[in-house]
Amino acid sequence: MTANRRRGARLALLACAALAALAGCSRQRLLREFAPAQARTTAHAFIAHLRAKQFDWIARRANRHIQGPGLGTTLAHMASLIPPGKANSVKLVGAQTNIENGITERNLTYELDFRGQWVLINVATRLHGRSLTLTGMHVYRMRGSLESLNRFTLMSKSPLRYATLALMVFAFALTVYALILCARTPALRRKWLWVLFILVGVGKFAVNWTSGRWGVQVLAVQLFSASAFSAPYGPWVFAVSVPLGAMVFLLRHRRQGNRSPPSAPPGNDASADAPARPG
Repeated sequence: MTANRRRGARLALLACAALAALAGCSRQRLLREFAPAQARTTAHAFIAHLRAKQFDWIARRANRHIQGPGLGTTLAHMASLIPPGKANSVKLVGAQTNIENGITERNLTYELDFRGQWVLINVATRLHGRSLTLTGMHVYRMRGSLESLNRFTLMSKSPLRYATLALMVFAFALTVYALILCARTPALRRKWLWVLFILVGVGKFAVNWTSGRWGVQVLAVQLFSASAFSAPYGPWVFAVSVPLGAMVFLLRHRRQGNRSPPSAPPGNDASADAPARPG
């Protein structure tokens, strides 16, 4: 591996570390942007009445679409999933807000810790004017906190996840190497087109680092042919694209060597008659 490629690989690893730091630095502040104080107070009230088994209070505020004879049974089952006693911590881990035609729909998710027993409670509400109704409520038991379940670790992962991470680092490093080589190539015609062509990877293969689920998007592009994303308290999703521009540039550069720069990227008419050599 050349020095430039080694530097590219180190840059890729540093980028992953920077993304991880950014995801963890202000999660609560980011979530509260989508969940104002009044919305959080409302969600806390529904959770408190569910834990107190005050199902009639909840039913009176339920939207007509979820009201019915089975609502009380459903609420009782959800309440049974919540351990008794005071929670050690109550943390907002998910927030969605949709405002349309004067109707505000919010979906808040809280994580509760009961001395090592973890519970997720989701509360969805609909506000129209001054009328607020409950549109959904769910309770889930978990093996651990979302932060621990979704943390990035290299231990005990499937070969597919390791391969995706390795390909992502390789594609990023190859793109950086091609960009450096492109910038240092003298007299390169339409260099800015080559830069754009190299920067963008085509297609996308993405894998969820926590669950191992994967997906393919043929009609997709992404910068540097690699990406890493994690929603607050959510799983990391790594994606790799084919660094087509970088590969085409490097192949042409290798063929032509240092004697002449590559022509313009494919699809651009940059041909020109070569000057005749003096006889």
